[in-house]
Amino acid sequence: MSNLRRTLAARPAVGWSMLLVTVALMGVTIATAGAQTGPNAGPPPPFVTDFPNYPNTIQAQLPPGCDGADISGVLFRLNGAPAAGVATMSQLAAPAIGDTLTMTWSAVGADCVGAPIAVTIKDSISPFFVLTDLQQAVSPYAWTTATAGSGTLTFVIPDLAPFNHGCNYQLDAVFGVPLQTVGPLPNGTYYTGTLRGDAFGSTLIDARNGTLTCVPTSTTTTGSTTTTTGSTTTTTGSTTTTTGSTTTTTGSTTTTGSTTTTTGSTTTVASNVSGAAAQRGQIPVTGADDVALRLGMLIVAAGVALLVIVALDSHRRRLPRR
Repeated sequence: MSNLRRTLAARPAVGWSMLLVTVALMGVTIATAGAQTGPNAGPPPPFVTDFPNYPNTIQAQLPPGCDGADISGVLFRLNGAPAAGVATMSQLAAPAIGDTLTMTWSAVGADCVGAPIAVTIKDSISPFFVLTDLQQAVSPYAWTTATAGSGTLTFVIPDLAPFNHGCNYQLDAVFGVPLQTVGPLPNGTYYTGTLRGDAFGSTLIDARNGTLTCVPTSTTTTGSTTTTTGSTTTTTGSTTTTTGSTTTTTGSTTTTGSTTTTTGSTTTVASNVSGAAAQRGQIPVTGADDVALRLGMLIVAAGVALLVIVALDSHRRRLPRR
């Protein structure tokens, strides 16, 4: 210890370099921690497209023997209600765009530990399940990695209006990475083994079909014009029609003698629909905190540079003086 103190006292650069290297390691640790998003690191895996081999495909990330029966104590809530939860999604109130669906469970069987658990929504042609329909997955989906204990998933209901199928949907809670398309081969497949015609069982935990209320694209407001003449009152209707951002007001008035005229004002509201929140194939980008990572790398570089300087200085001191 005394030798280290004498060295640090004689050569402060050594002490500074050791401090910088320690801080650098802390910066790298912070940057690595910033890469974690809940129990998983990075974005959700891409949807399964290997339909002929599902669920026995590496894309599904399913351990052997894992199926929808390997989970217990499953409860669903919509915007936190009912507080006690319900056993199936069909027991919930009708979901709307922007609602939060929460799924909880108490335990997972050993066969499924390490498998993804996911909640996803599909754009559906029909408001109920039709075997021959091709239902397309909407990105992103909610997911986590199953452990033996309890867990929670939350999923926000997106707007399906851009898909032009009347906002029909199918909500799925599944083991494994979700399918890109639910429907017949070769363009899709099913979560249930009986529908696929194989002996691999079902990866489906629960499902619900229905129709969301689509976001309106326009609003029509009707106003009125009132004309008063002496003791006579005449009312002429005025209608405002809104298309996009154009407002047109039409009305007529007739007055005689001393007249007081009141014309109602019209307010027009137009709604713009954005499909960005519900586009297929878009994966949210998450990852390391770039600022912390770069800071850590900078400090590492500074520490290494100081160490090099100290080494050169030590070498110079050892050279025989002339």
